[in-house]
Amino acid sequence: MHYPRGEWVNIVQRLRVNTVTEGRANPDGEIEVHYNGAPAAEVTGLRLVSNDDLVDKAYFSSFFGGSTEGFAPANDSHVWYDDLKVSVLPGRVCGFGGCV
Repeated sequence: MHYPRGEWVNIVQRLRVNTVTEGRANPDGEIEVHYNGAPAAEVTGLRLVSNDDLVDKAYFSSFFGGSTEGFAPANDSHVWYDDLKVSVLPGRVCGFGGCV
């Protein structure tokens, strides 16, 4: 995916952690991504946890490239993040049912 130079983009990701039944992880976890309000990716049937623990941490990272120098950018690159939101209510995040 290429991002337009000098323009802000809106990327929204929704994660649904799978359920667990009698100690077995059910394949009902999901990840959904919207790019500027349009669906961009959806993965279903995921097993993300294998117990009844609640999610208590989130990891946010940016990565450019791959595992060798051939993937490195030719020039200095910068990214700015603004208005990061985390919510358990989809309607409170722009891109999934509204923007509050």
